[in-house]
Amino acid sequence: MKPTDKLTQLQRQGTINPQELNLAEKWLGPARLQHTLAVLENGQLLCSSFDGLHRQQTDFFKTIIFHDLARDLPRDTQQQLATDYRGKLDQLELKIPALWHGPAAARLLVEKLHYSPDDQIVRAVAEHSTGAPKKNLLADGLVVADFSSTDRKFAAARRIRDNFTKKSLERLTLETLRYKIGFCLQKFHRIHPRSVEAYNRVIR
Repeated sequence: MKPTDKLTQLQRQGTINPQELNLAEKWLGPARLQHTLAVLENGQLLCSSFDGLHRQQTDFFKTIIFHDLARDLPRDTQQQLATDYRGKLDQLELKIPALWHGPAAARLLVEKLHYSPDDQIVRAVAEHSTGAPKKNLLADGLVVADFSSTDRKFAAARRIRDNFTKKSLERLTLETLRYKIGFCLQKFHRIHPRSVEAYNRVIR
């Protein structure tokens, strides 16, 4: 099955509507779509393991499909969309362009599909790179599914995948954030406070 056929199948199943399908087909290039479908495969496994995600399966799958809508846009476009979503990017966020595509995609959902900025799907998409400081089941599921998708070959991703049926979603989220923060520390990269807040929120 071609990647685009998978999106069409999701539309036929009622997971996404025709307008959402058109947006995904327009903004997700071939490589990005392959990654998105790998994350979606993880999402299906997580829904099989955790009742909370299973009960919100449709919203969770939408969140996955939308999370990288802006990833391949030019940096200046990402920055502008992210600014439009947040109102203003903080000084640290301005120095970490890799964080822009989440809120940029969230802005596209508000602008093109008329989602509320406070919708759980929109918030999860906006925070998927850092983790969500405030409790959001969709965001936690996305952080785990994205980090451990099968197109990522590093050992930490495999370890998270291998524990889908062995650990709680809360524990998987915590370990994912620990890996992400630890990588930044190891590489002397900047760490946004939202990542620390998300970690502290889950570890309590």
